[in-house]
Amino acid sequence: MTIILAFYNIQILKFKLTPYLGVGMFSSACNAMKKSVMLSAFFLTIGVLLEITTQFLSLKSMAPVYFAYAGVFAIFLGIVGIITVSVAVMIPSVSQRLQSCQH
Repeated sequence: MTIILAFYNIQILKFKLTPYLGVGMFSSACNAMKKSVMLSAFFLTIGVLLEITTQFLSLKSMAPVYFAYAGVFAIFLGIVGIITVSVAVMIPSVSQRLQSCQH
């Protein structure tokens, strides 16, 4: 009876530690890269839209300045995100994990 309980506890421990052991990392690496690229594209799009909106706002208020700064910041975040993903893909261990992704 104790052998069965010990085996059961090991299986539970193995299940809880699976993400930390690297067994379930393939799908999470793929999802993380997809989400990173999508987030970067989102920031770039929002930044461009904010910059276009800035051109149509009245110059009598400070609103164009806030929109312009927010747009530049969003574009900057998008570019940093794309560069980070590009550099991460060049790392050999990450590249090996991403080769098993299903596109």
